[in-house]
Amino acid sequence: MTEVPTPLNVVDLLIRLLSAPSVTPEDAGLMEFVETYLPGYEAIRVEEGGVKNLFLSRKFGEGEHLCFAGHVDVVPPGEGWESDPFVPLIRDGEIVARGAQDMKSGVAA
Repeated sequence: MTEVPTPLNVVDLLIRLLSAPSVTPEDAGLMEFVETYLPGYEAIRVEEGGVKNLFLSRKFGEGEHLCFAGHVDVVPPGEGWESDPFVPLIRDGEIVARGAQDMKSGVAA
């Protein structure tokens, strides 16, 4: 059984996600991390075209249910970075790293 990670505040969680070099089709262990981080959710894993997908859903009684949807993979960082794109920096109150806007911040939130 995998140990449940210690809860993190949203900034620390985002930094953890950004630190993983999850260039498509690799997830750099983030799928397992996210699944473990949210115990009590039903995990559905789907692989399509060599890309892994993880859906976590949970019912809270009768009626509607909640399902998280997002992605943790990124396209290759390309040129022009002033620093390592997988070492998050906080600069002028903003977090800079590959995937900060699409979509690891959404997953952290």
